[in-house]
Amino acid sequence: MTTSRPTRVDIVLNSLGIGGAERHSLALADALTARGFDVRVIALSAAEGLRRQDRTPATLNAVQLTRRGAIDLAALRVYRRLIRADAPDVAITVNQYPLAFAWLATLFSKRAPMLQIMHTIELPHEDSALKRWLYPRLMRVPGAVAYVCELQRQHWRRAGIRARPDHCVHNGIDVERFRPQPAEAVAATRAALGFADDDLVVGLCAVLRPEKRHDLLLHALALLWQRGEALHALLIGDGPERERIEALAQALGVAHAVHITGYQQDVVPFIGACDAMCLVSDHEAFSLSILESMAMAKAVVATRAGGVQEQITDGETGLLIARDDAAALADALSRLRDPSMRAALGKRAMAKARSQFSADTMFARYAGIVRQLAPVPTTAGQAA
Repeated sequence: MTTSRPTRVDIVLNSLGIGGAERHSLALADALTARGFDVRVIALSAAEGLRRQDRTPATLNAVQLTRRGAIDLAALRVYRRLIRADAPDVAITVNQYPLAFAWLATLFSKRAPMLQIMHTIELPHEDSALKRWLYPRLMRVPGAVAYVCELQRQHWRRAGIRARPDHCVHNGIDVERFRPQPAEAVAATRAALGFADDDLVVGLCAVLRPEKRHDLLLHALALLWQRGEALHALLIGDGPERERIEALAQALGVAHAVHITGYQQDVVPFIGACDAMCLVSDHEAFSLSILESMAMAKAVVATRAGGVQEQITDGETGLLIARDDAAALADALSRLRDPSMRAALGKRAMAKARSQFSADTMFARYAGIVRQLAPVPTTAGQAA
C-alpha cells in the first residue's frame, strides 16, 4: 500500500552559508528530492554568502528565518506556523542548535520523528556551560542520530549519548565531478593565477575561519623559504580571517608566495591547479575538502583531527601530522617535493575516495534511515 503523497521532510540547519555542513545539507536535500521525497529546507539565519548561482532545487524550496540571539521567539513562531500549515513526516536537524530549535518549536504539539545529523566532534570550548549541559541531553530526543565518522560516534557514546539507533554515515562526494583534470586545463588555470610551470603549489580549500588554521600553513611556508625550498600556497575560499591572513603573510615575508582566490562556486579548477593539498584544522569531523582532493588524485597533508584519520591512511593515501605543528607541516610538504611520491599517494587516494566515499552511497543510506523513521508508507516513486 502506498500513500497519495510523498513523505514530507524538513531539513533544519543554521543557515544556507558556504561551509561544509551547509553544502552537505543542501546536497542531501536535493538527493532526497530526486528520490521522491517532498523536502523543505528551514534555514534559521539569513546567509549573506548565499549567491544566486548557488541555488539548487533545495534552496528553491527553502525558508530563511531571521534568528537573533540564542532564543528567538519570533523565529520559533514562524516555524510553528509552517508546521501547522504543512507538518513534516520526518524532521532532519543539522548540528546542535537546530535540534534545540526544532525541539522548542514542537514542544507543545505533535513532534515528527527526528533524525539528528552531527558534523561536530564535540561542543566548542567557548560555548556556555548551559549549552554544554543541554545539548548532550537533547541528543536523546531524536529517533535516530547520524554521525559522519566512527570516531565521532564513539566520542558521543563515551559522553553517555546512545541514540536509538545511531548510525555512522561517512560523508561522500560526487566522484564524477571531482576527477583529475586534463593537463591543458591545469596549465591554463595555473597561468591565470600567475604560477609558473615549475612552481610547486600546495592548496588549502576551506572557509577562512580560525579553526582551519591557515596561519599554520603560512608559518610552514616561511620555514620552507628560509630553508631555500620555494613553495607557493593557494588558499581557495574566503572568510572572516582573510584580512588577518593577508597581514600575516606580509609579516612573515611570504606574501609573494600566497594567493587567495576568494569565494569560488566551482573549486575543481583550483584544486586541479595544485600539486598537493593540505588541511590543517584544529578540529574536523569528516572533511569534504579532503575527499574532493583525494578524488582528484592529489596527495594530501592533514592534521590528525577527528575523522580525518578515517579518510587518510598515513603514508598510503596521504600524510598525517600532529595539530598545531608548523615544523611537522613544513617537513611533510618538503617530502611532497618528490613527484613520484605525490603521484603514488594521489593514485591510492583517488581509488579510496571512489570506492568508499561516493555521494550516491551516502545519500542511499540517509534515504533508508528517513524511510525507517517515516510514520507513513513511502510512495512508489521514492527510489533508493
